[in-house]
Amino acid sequence: MKIGIDINNQFIRLNLKYRLKKINHVVVDFSEINAASLGERLYKKSIMANQIKVDLFINITTIENFQDEFIIFSKLQDQFVINIEKELKKFFNSKKVSLRDGAYLYIIKNIKATAYIINIPKNLNYDESLGFANCIYDSIIKQ
Repeated sequence: MKIGIDINNQFIRLNLKYRLKKINHVVVDFSEINAASLGERLYKKSIMANQIKVDLFINITTIENFQDEFIIFSKLQDQFVINIEKELKKFFNSKKVSLRDGAYLYIIKNIKATAYIINIPKNLNYDESLGFANCIYDSIIKQ
């Protein structure tokens, strides 16, 4: 599977890239794409994802002042969303996990592959970051 990742937490990004490549997935990192504005950066990422024909695109963004909540945006509630929600609720039993319709969001709307945006708290410690990376990894391989 060809997976596009856009993750602004370096630990989670490197952990997922390494583990997914180890099981022969092609991982394309969109995290380093720069542009003058947010709109231009999103445009470049969506064009590139469509040109290289990723099968799955995952954007994980750490949010400042985000307390104990994980928000998953997607176009539809498929097996990945069900898996990730279950994994996150199991690992982060004290934190809130919510699913939201993301069909209107630029990345989800314009990338032809299945795309997800996951907002996470910025203040995750090492164990929580590792646990989150494990939840994402497990959800991908269960697809």
